[in-house]
Amino acid sequence: MKRIMGILLACLMLFGMTGGALAEVYTGTAMGFGGEVSVSVTMDGNGITGIAIAGENETPGIGERAVAEMPGRILAGQLDGISGCTVTSNAVLEALENALAAAGGQGELPALKMAAGRYEAEAMGYSRTRPVKVEVAVTEDAISQISVVSHKENEGILESVVELLIPRMVERQSLTVDAICGATASSGAVKAAVEACVREALHAAGSDEAAVKHFHKAYAPEPKEERISVDVLVVGMGAAGSAAAMMAADTQKNEGMEVSVLALDKAGKFGGTGCNTSVMLSFDSAVTEAFFNDGEHYFDKAHADQELRGAVALNDFQELGWQKILNESGEMLDWLISHGFYFGPAKPGLAGSYPVTVEYTGGPGEAALGVTYGYYKRMMEDFESLGGQYLLETEATALLRDEEGKVCGVEAYNAVTGTRYTIDAKAVILATGGFGANDAMEEALYEGHQTGAYRHDISMMQNDGKMIASAIELGAATAGLEDCLNGVIWNIGIPNRLTGHEIIWEEGSYDLFRDDTGAWSFADIPEMMVNDWDGVFLNPEGRRFVNEAGVWAGKHNNGSLYYTLWSKDLLDHVDANGFSVNFSGNFLTTSSMTAGVFPLMTGVKDMGADLYGLMEECVDTGNALKADSLEELAVLAGMDPAVLQETVERYNAACEAGVDEDFGKEPPFLHSLGQEGPWYLLKAMPRAYSSGGGLLVNEQLQVMSAADERIALEGLFAAGTDCLGATPPFFYGGEYLSWSFVSGRGAGEAAARFAAGHDMTADGGNGSVDYLAYVQEHGMSDGSFVEGSAPTELLRPAG
Repeated sequence: MKRIMGILLACLMLFGMTGGALAEVYTGTAMGFGGEVSVSVTMDGNGITGIAIAGENETPGIGERAVAEMPGRILAGQLDGISGCTVTSNAVLEALENALAAAGGQGELPALKMAAGRYEAEAMGYSRTRPVKVEVAVTEDAISQISVVSHKENEGILESVVELLIPRMVERQSLTVDAICGATASSGAVKAAVEACVREALHAAGSDEAAVKHFHKAYAPEPKEERISVDVLVVGMGAAGSAAAMMAADTQKNEGMEVSVLALDKAGKFGGTGCNTSVMLSFDSAVTEAFFNDGEHYFDKAHADQELRGAVALNDFQELGWQKILNESGEMLDWLISHGFYFGPAKPGLAGSYPVTVEYTGGPGEAALGVTYGYYKRMMEDFESLGGQYLLETEATALLRDEEGKVCGVEAYNAVTGTRYTIDAKAVILATGGFGANDAMEEALYEGHQTGAYRHDISMMQNDGKMIASAIELGAATAGLEDCLNGVIWNIGIPNRLTGHEIIWEEGSYDLFRDDTGAWSFADIPEMMVNDWDGVFLNPEGRRFVNEAGVWAGKHNNGSLYYTLWSKDLLDHVDANGFSVNFSGNFLTTSSMTAGVFPLMTGVKDMGADLYGLMEECVDTGNALKADSLEELAVLAGMDPAVLQETVERYNAACEAGVDEDFGKEPPFLHSLGQEGPWYLLKAMPRAYSSGGGLLVNEQLQVMSAADERIALEGLFAAGTDCLGATPPFFYGGEYLSWSFVSGRGAGEAAARFAAGHDMTADGGNGSVDYLAYVQEHGMSDGSFVEGSAPTELLRPAG
């Protein structure tokens, strides 16, 4: 920091002596949490006139804050960074230093000399509670070894960092090696911790810490080209893609064909978002029923079908997905078990009483948790043993089409090796995870409908939809876009997480997701408040839009933003009595999948927290609006004051009567707002882990033509989130993971048969059956379907 201040003063003096000089812009870069951060400094004869920071890959709600707030802080002479945004803040300061050095003509680096030895440092990665700790061994002028000492990251993600990133850092003697795709947060933590160790070693040798820049080296691989030919190409290796690749290989092997299947993933690991899930919808698994239920069915699945239809309406495309899940998920589960997956007994889902969901569990000699990535590894071992192949860190960029109009392969690129691939394939399966990380694509495909959700909180950033866009360019039809909001909502929270609060560990509790002791923080309280059933939920116009005490998934029906309204009376109620319902398992800043850790029904003041202080912190961080009167609050939020006043009066009347005629909120959760300020509007934003809707497919998972939705685009299949519009509305839980495996398995089998010259029309594919007309003729779209009414040849490939 002293060096930065010194350069800053030198530049101010330099430009101060050149009065009247034209404005010039100097730019410096540094590696942040997710990629390059650049700082542009504008100077004229009077000194620095502006600072612009760019870091599009920094963490939403955390690193974004540093990018947004630090220009003003720097201009004000505050060079201490943003609390909770250490990696991004340091990158901004380093990029600033580089820009100022360029402005002042200071390009020579100090000598590199470290005190040889071993050093330890830590940095926060994906986990919000435990840092990644590394040990670094150095000589006087080199990094000789990097080891991860401890962590609570996702095992598969951290493994890719250990196996790929760390060797590259040592080999290239560089701290600015690109993050491993699919492991951005963990990569950033390791790089930040290693740099801290190098700086410590420089300091121990009495060297200028700026010599760390000797390890900030650019790397550009030598360009290469390669052509590959296969029967089946699978793009994406998450749950759907891994299943598709394995099933394609199984099909070829079982039918006496040579296995010719290649799978790609742009990430440095396989499993995708499927590694971060645990519950799946499944009906009539022979293996689990034999093991856990004496070989008996848990229930008549027709009852579950009727229960779902009594609660939600299915469109024709969702009917397709629901039928495949209903009729194929049991066999699919047994097949996964045959390839090394383990599951526990069936349990009731989120709705209804039927045991319809299964959870991952450990196999023999394994812990019950933290093994999901191991399942995918075992499946890929089986895949390779049959002759299948895969390429990681290899991104498919565009579909290829032959002269007859058939999809015949892809173009792909591996940035690590510099290899550009042309991959010829008889059948291509898209299983890329949707387009949840592509703002522009969401805006275009959803036509502005409820876009702007805080979707990057959980989604895998590699899910950019590039191949879905390529399919659409080739004439693929889409479906489900008008029915989804703008993603598969996992949780709802405040836009900018509060940082700097102590983590409180609850001994005796257990966090299933992190395989750790349960934890919570005062910073979790605002996260709880935007979900709490005691609150009052308003749309941007100031009207209630939902039963606040209903299933949480319904709260995102307003779109990308809603408010929770808090008055003094309501805040005092929570301060004294605590929250009525525990959402710490899904929503809180520190806890993920933690059951019962947050102090439910304990007054906030009894926890030792300052509730009003937290609300002020939310105002300061852009998470809330505050006013002394409802009228003033409405003006701040852009609402009609009369509408907001009417909403409050109507809600207070419902509380007094004990009956909510508008939405049916139950009396135990009806607490009057009163009329006394201060008033707060706490912002709530849905966080999505993937996009919704996607490509239209038929029952054989062939992608259909936009020109004629009864005709398939030959050679192109899709599975999982790439055609997620086929799934029924969220009801039991586990629908999306079930669809990923069911559709992946189905696409793998169908693509292998297609590549072998199998007549897809015999299976109801490629236009032989008008599926939309079929379901309408059989009354399936109006809920009259009963088990057995659909011919099995329409639900499975023949043979």
